[in-house]
Amino acid sequence: MSTTRLNRMQDDQNLEELIRQCDALNLVDATIAIVNPRGELVFQNNAFARFNGSVRDSVENFGAYPTLLDCPSIRQAVDAALTSGKESLTRKTLFYGPKIKVDLNLRVRPIQKGNAGEITGAMITLAEESVAFDNRHLARAQESLQKLIERIRVLSEENVGNGRLIRILFREAPVAMLLLNQDRQILQINRAGERLFGVSEREIMGRICDTLLQRSQPHQHRPMQHGRSNIELDEVTGISAEKQPIPLLRSAVMFDDHTGTLILEIFVDLTERKRTEDMLARLGRILDNSTNEIYVFDADTLRFAQVNQGGQRNLGYSLEELKTLTPLDLKPDFTKESFESLLAPLRRGETTSLVFKTRHRRKDGSLYPVEIHLQFSRDETPPVFFAIIQDISERQQADTRLHQLSSVVEQTADIILITDRGGVIEYVNPAYEQITGYSQQEVLGKNASVVKSGKHGKVIYEEMWRTILAGRVFRGRLTNRKKDGSLYYEEKTISPLRDASGKITHFVSTGKDITQHLRSEERLHHLAHHDPLTDLPNRVLLQDRLKQAMQDADRLDRLVAVMFLDLDHFKNINDTLGHDIGDTLLIVVAERLTICLRPGDTVSRLGGDEFTITLANVAHVDDVTHVALKILDQFVAPFRIGGRDLFITPSIGITLYPLDEKNDASLLRDADIAMYRAKELGRNQYQFYTPELNVRAARRLEMETGLRQAIERKELILHYQPLVDMKTGRVRGMEALLRWQHPEFGLIPPLDFIPLAEDTGLIVPIGEWVLKTACAQIKAWHDTGFPALQVAVNLSSKQLRDKNLIAVVQQALGAAGLEARYLDLELTESVLMQDMELASSILKELKTVGVSFSLDDFGTGYSSLGYLKRFPIDYLKIDRSFVHDITIDPVGAGLVQAIIAMANVLKIKVIAEGVETHEQLEFLRRHGCDITQGYYCSPPVDAETFTDLLRDWDRIRAGKCSIK
Repeated sequence: MSTTRLNRMQDDQNLEELIRQCDALNLVDATIAIVNPRGELVFQNNAFARFNGSVRDSVENFGAYPTLLDCPSIRQAVDAALTSGKESLTRKTLFYGPKIKVDLNLRVRPIQKGNAGEITGAMITLAEESVAFDNRHLARAQESLQKLIERIRVLSEENVGNGRLIRILFREAPVAMLLLNQDRQILQINRAGERLFGVSEREIMGRICDTLLQRSQPHQHRPMQHGRSNIELDEVTGISAEKQPIPLLRSAVMFDDHTGTLILEIFVDLTERKRTEDMLARLGRILDNSTNEIYVFDADTLRFAQVNQGGQRNLGYSLEELKTLTPLDLKPDFTKESFESLLAPLRRGETTSLVFKTRHRRKDGSLYPVEIHLQFSRDETPPVFFAIIQDISERQQADTRLHQLSSVVEQTADIILITDRGGVIEYVNPAYEQITGYSQQEVLGKNASVVKSGKHGKVIYEEMWRTILAGRVFRGRLTNRKKDGSLYYEEKTISPLRDASGKITHFVSTGKDITQHLRSEERLHHLAHHDPLTDLPNRVLLQDRLKQAMQDADRLDRLVAVMFLDLDHFKNINDTLGHDIGDTLLIVVAERLTICLRPGDTVSRLGGDEFTITLANVAHVDDVTHVALKILDQFVAPFRIGGRDLFITPSIGITLYPLDEKNDASLLRDADIAMYRAKELGRNQYQFYTPELNVRAARRLEMETGLRQAIERKELILHYQPLVDMKTGRVRGMEALLRWQHPEFGLIPPLDFIPLAEDTGLIVPIGEWVLKTACAQIKAWHDTGFPALQVAVNLSSKQLRDKNLIAVVQQALGAAGLEARYLDLELTESVLMQDMELASSILKELKTVGVSFSLDDFGTGYSSLGYLKRFPIDYLKIDRSFVHDITIDPVGAGLVQAIIAMANVLKIKVIAEGVETHEQLEFLRRHGCDITQGYYCSPPVDAETFTDLLRDWDRIRAGKCSIK
């Protein structure tokens, strides 16, 4: 149909009548309507009509319009076109049905008559965008397009006289149309084509149509036969107005008119379809790979029809395996009857979807909680159920954590309250009620200041509000008041809460009742500065007060005296009467010392039985002497403790500031040195510090330092004194006696360093060395021909209380390869009496090892048949003080005879120490003494000399040689 022929069509034919006669516009998916000059609807195609009664122009407008023309925004565009005669193109957003949002391109084109341009109506077209569709939409579009082309061809061939309508349809069609000759030259292009390809009809006339397509896609058509419907449909890529490639659906029809054979090609823009296809493909991939399980199952058989990859992974089944199963195989909590009961409302159409929770069973048998969204679709053949399943394990865990958090808030011992921005209470936890005494009902809606005590000024509250309103956390201690009026102390933290926009809406306040804590702090502070037993100031408080007294003395030109007091023989009381009696004695001593002092003076306890006294603001040294004598007088009267009278005396050392030293540490040190001098001079007295005392203290410190290194430097040695059998006259063993070969002071006797080792605790490692060395030496003598010898080693009280003693003895024996029967352990009576239960237990355990025991210095302490029976004693050693006078003192001789007789009854062998004369030896032999030890036989000698003694013992006894 040529332009000339179209122009010859009858212009005055009634437009409304022509449109009513033509149903071609119902064959396209485009939304088309025509109005008369008054704006009244005279035609709407099916696509336009489907919106009637279903479209709104806003979400809030719940009533749909009868037709699209009733939408105010569309009506406004139509009225403007009829008035101005100008075409308009606008974008509209409408809401179709209950949920679907539709974006539309609205085009209104006036229809004019003749050259005068009289407006006889307007054509309205709407093109949808962002509407969800699938390939079925494309199929319908292709089908409609074929029908439309066929209709145009038939109208043309029948020459029905509707030329004006055909021209309008060609020009105003919402799809691009080109009219071509047989050489594919462009004769005409409609307005949609001009917009699509970005050209005007004048520019394109005479060009080959394929120039509008990408060169890789020229037109290839099958031969067409005249007089038959021969329509081609194919997809090509065109070049848009923006010179970009666009996917197109191309249709072509060949027909004849009076000018010859013509071709009509129609192009539909598939851009949105492609985007939608891509979107749907992506959506499909997303759904398939979703961690949620998505499956479809047959409504009749309940067998799975489709399951996404996420479901296959979660369940552990392949798709083929799942297609043999039903949902019941995954849901152990359902029976067939209960599951059908669940599905019934969906089948009956009573509801569109169901949401429920259950458990799923994986292929491996493990169970996990799920939430299922289930829908029923009758549109499919056969009908199916569609389910989306979410693993809610993490949600349940989160719910559990939330419940736990809620429980924590409800059950915590700390106050928690929530207020609005103005401080009005919206929530308080039970701890708030318990601590403040206010119930939740009493404080909800009230300001948090309901517990304000009035103990703080405005400043602290102003600072609190400035902090939290600035979005920061406030922390502080507040004194608040309970409902009953009593005060409590609260460690308060207030944190702001923000909404999604960052605006502060609430405050969360947490508070810890620290009333008891503060009281405990006060108590701890007191304990940190006071002795827990006597409640006297301790060293920390002493130093503080001493420094203050020294500062006052400088300012007032006075003296400060420091007294260091130690109780004489206090250890004996602890060891014999127990620590409870000793502690009570210390408390009473503290009370007596306190009454000797002025209010400004300080008595403190440093530990053990050591006390210090600080005399402040002293005018004369005589005043210090007076106080010292007063203190000594306090110890004259007995201390009544535990129903018995105890006597104890002090040794006091005194130093003066600023006469002796200039700092507090030196004053305490010098007072300690003076106290030791008082002990050396007989105890129960006081001594002022003198510089000479430093020399003695320095020697003691030097010896202590050297003693710590003596083992490592191999300065300790053992001497051995023989134990001689009184019946055979032969050496049966020896006692190992410790000596210290000091590199500067020479050979130091035991009495000069053993007490120091006891005081410092060094006696334990030294004793271990003695055991190992003695065992190794006696084994060496056994190996050289003296197999019957036994060695005696002394044990101190600290060694006996050492938890590793038994292991040390066993290690010494094992290392030397010595049998236990050749080791004798010597203990004194005082060591055993310190803790009889402990001593008895340890000796019995050591006895199982195989060693023997000697009781040393018998008769000098608490000699008793009772305790002799308790301990596994093998040898009883008579102290040298009894042996010394047995030949001249009848009383001493009688005591020795009694001891020997008692030991014989108990089947304990007797060793006499300190035998120095033949007469003493003969006396002891006559009265049944078993073993003798002393200088008469041999002094203690080193190991090498003792070896010579063993070899020459017979000649020594005969007087043919002597020990050198």
